[in-house]
Amino acid sequence: MVANMDTTGTFEVHNETNKHGLLTMLHKHYPVKTIIDYYKNHADKVSNLGISTGIADRDIVKLRELQASGIVPTFINIDVANGYMVALTDYTK
Repeated sequence: MVANMDTTGTFEVHNETNKHGLLTMLHKHYPVKTIIDYYKNHADKVSNLGISTGIADRDIVKLRELQASGIVPTFINIDVANGYMVALTDYTK
C-alpha cells in the first residue's frame, strides 16, 4: 500500500504501482475536478485507488461532490493527526 502523503499518494505513483496491483491512497489535496478527470480517463486503473479525506466540513463537501459526479472510490481513508480523537468518531458516525 502506498501512503497518502503528498509526495507518494499521487496519480504518477499510482500509474506505476497499479502495474503490480498495489493499493495507492491519494493525498487529500487534489482538487475535485482533477480526481474526476483521472477516474474518467483511467477507469481501468481505479479499483486499487483510494481517496483520502479529512474531517473538516470542506472535506465532506468534496466527497459529496465526487459522489455526485459518479465517482465511487473503492477505499476512503480518513486522514487525521490522532485517530483517537472524539471528532473522528463523531465524523464517521
